[in-house]
Amino acid sequence: MTDREIIEALRKCASEESRCVICEYRHLERRSCIAQLQRDAADALERLEATNKTLMRLMRQQAAELERRDRLLKEQEAAIQTALDAAEERRQAAAYASEFQCALVPHPDGDPHILACVRCGSGEYLTNWDGNRNTYCGQCGQKIDWSREDDGDAQEPEI
Repeated sequence: MTDREIIEALRKCASEESRCVICEYRHLERRSCIAQLQRDAADALERLEATNKTLMRLMRQQAAELERRDRLLKEQEAAIQTALDAAEERRQAAAYASEFQCALVPHPDGDPHILACVRCGSGEYLTNWDGNRNTYCGQCGQKIDWSREDDGDAQEPEI
């Protein structure tokens, strides 16, 4: 018998207007039918208990798997954030370095009589020891634009 049929037979047997003629166990004698019904009910309960244990074990396994996946996801998120932070640092460093590659005239206030790096204000590192103009400031590395220099006898910057 199925579990559903066993439950229905138990309910019929337990009802006040119970008549053994309507029970699935009616082909057995009264004492035999009750004993058989009890055995079948006990078997059904054992099957349900085993199923319940299996489901509980599966639920614990799934919970452990979900925790493992959650932990992996958090580790991946942390790794991605670390990579994004490193990429942002590289981008900022590249942007900062590219600022130095834009050549600026060596006159901080636009005054052609004042010769100094626009970025750091140093005037002593714009030329070499021999007086030749540097392409970059020796103090901060800023590229110097000598092409706008009005000095007619100015030497070309070294490359």
